[in-house]
Amino acid sequence: MPLKILDLGGGLGIDYLQQGKTLFWQLILTDLAIIKEQAGAEELWLELGRFAVAECGYYVVLQAPRSLAFSTPPPFLILYANPNTFGIY
Repeated sequence: MPLKILDLGGGLGIDYLQQGKTLFWQLILTDLAIIKEQAGAEELWLELGRFAVAECGYYVVLQAPRSLAFSTPPPFLILYANPNTFGIY
């Protein structure tokens, strides 16, 4: 079965740890061309929405009441959010 589209997902290029690291786009484009060729895909898709807006503000989520979030040591927060919020797939 021929592969028409190879979708590599998103989150590429976001400096989550705020270490001042950036992407070297020329190397990435070269590597993506190799991946596309090896996969035999007609098109290569990237979902760059998060990359485009990550530094534009803050993401606000609801936190569960403190009584739930701190009921067991060690303390942790329970957030009402989905897996995409944290780049977990």
